[in-house]
Amino acid sequence: MSTDDVTKTHTSPHPSDAVFELRLAALEAENATLRAVQARYEAAPAALLVLNQAGRLQDINTQGCALLGQSAKGLLGRAFVRFISERSLRTYTHLLRQAASSSGAQSAEVELLRPAGAPLWVQITAKRHDTGELLLTLVDLTAHQQGQIVLLLERDALERQLNNYAQELRDLGEELDDVLQALSSEVHTAIQRGVGFLDLLHRDATEPSEAREQLFDKAQRALDQSSDLILALRGYARANRSRMRVREVDLNRVLKDVQKDLCGQMKGRTVQLISRPLPVVQGDSQALQLVLKELLSNALKFTCTRAEARIEVLVQETDDEVRLGVQDNGVGFNMRHKEQVFGMFQRLHPSGTFKGAGVGLAVVRRVCRRFGGRVWAEAQVDQGATFWIGWPKQPVVLH
Repeated sequence: MSTDDVTKTHTSPHPSDAVFELRLAALEAENATLRAVQARYEAAPAALLVLNQAGRLQDINTQGCALLGQSAKGLLGRAFVRFISERSLRTYTHLLRQAASSSGAQSAEVELLRPAGAPLWVQITAKRHDTGELLLTLVDLTAHQQGQIVLLLERDALERQLNNYAQELRDLGEELDDVLQALSSEVHTAIQRGVGFLDLLHRDATEPSEAREQLFDKAQRALDQSSDLILALRGYARANRSRMRVREVDLNRVLKDVQKDLCGQMKGRTVQLISRPLPVVQGDSQALQLVLKELLSNALKFTCTRAEARIEVLVQETDDEVRLGVQDNGVGFNMRHKEQVFGMFQRLHPSGTFKGAGVGLAVVRRVCRRFGGRVWAEAQVDQGATFWIGWPKQPVVLH
């Protein structure tokens, strides 16, 4: 054996030394991992606790110590149940039982007792480790509860404010109705006096002439239209402020009453009024009578130029509403004006051709809206029109 061979033999590492170095490197890597885990554990933003199988504190991070108000030395080894208030004991016990029997995380809100400081509510999330230990995460709910209290107070303040606004609007509406009623009464009285004076002047006219008769006729029509307008306004105000109650209403009976009221409007005319059997609905009988009366009166008005008026009461039903329609063979209208027909004082035809104040369909829309219903129309020029109401099956009276 040469000298170089001897030297190489003496400088070669022993196999046991290599194994030792590998184990040492693995141990250092494991320690580094443990230190990293411990660092993350300590730096966690929430309080973290480890309970052994007996329910005692085995480990706790800085945030946990701060939350409980004690050092780790004074906490480790103590039963954590001692920090749970009496009224939260059942919730806490149930939480631990669920966490111990499940592989997933379980959460609950409990009241936590602290040696120093007032009790506070925390959310505890418990998860069982493979070793049987429980990892608890505690989140202070104080800020959350304070935020909820602030939101509740703000909500209550907003509700009071809205109620005040609603009451002010109701008061203003009632005041406006009172003014409208008083004004309409005074104007109606003045119009009636004007009609009386005009009649006296007409009687006392010494030299009747065609021109004078035309003037008297125009004045009479103007006063009559003004009187009709005032009466229509008073009717709208009554529909707007009348007290309405929801109960079962037989629409067949309502239709019969309306037909009696409209006998004068049908007198001397050929009118074919057709109706299918109508359902019983939830609503106010007077309100529904007003709606059907206005719709039928509207149909009679716009069929007055027909030799024979044909009016049909239609009914459809869906899951949410009962749809009533009044179809006529009258003059109809252009569908470009389908929204205008329900407006106050809106006319699609000259006032000299068809009488009325242009308020009836506005009354229909107002009454339907008070019960959460809706209105719409379908028509063709010179081909008639159909006016529909969608009456909810569960109406709620709106003020």
